[in-house]
Amino acid sequence: MKKIVKLFLFVLGLSGLLEAGTPSLSLQTTSDWKDYGTATLSAKQKEKSVLAKTLTFRSNRAITLKEINFLWRGKPLTSIDATLYTNNESKPNTPLLLIEKNVASDGRWHKDSQKLSFAFDETLIASHTYYLVLSFPPEEETHLKEGRFILPKKDSIILELSQ
Repeated sequence: MKKIVKLFLFVLGLSGLLEAGTPSLSLQTTSDWKDYGTATLSAKQKEKSVLAKTLTFRSNRAITLKEINFLWRGKPLTSIDATLYTNNESKPNTPLLLIEKNVASDGRWHKDSQKLSFAFDETLIASHTYYLVLSFPPEEETHLKEGRFILPKKDSIILELSQ
């Protein structure tokens, strides 16, 4: 039988523990702004990609990640493309490559609620890191730098634990 556990994080960058009696789980987040360059999509359209946030989960037991939800805080966005990547290289300190085999989940943007959702069905064991990469027209960079994506107090991360 499986139990759904919702993890509520109040402040980014702090580790959280699930309620007593369940496995220890922590989440460390860092805000980044690492430029991955600009790609030409067509003669009139370019797209810039940046690493915006890193999330590292640590658990002493296998946990299935079901969903991650970010809220945008800043001037409203009409759209944003976002992908969560993992670094599938076995060598430590290997640079993140933005390639298909490293895609963990593509984001779904909800314009009305200014929410960015990622669906999963991935088992996390020990330590697992995700990299939030945003893709946008270069002229939107200043706008994005003036705001931020946060994990809301409610329903930010949905996990499933085996009992």
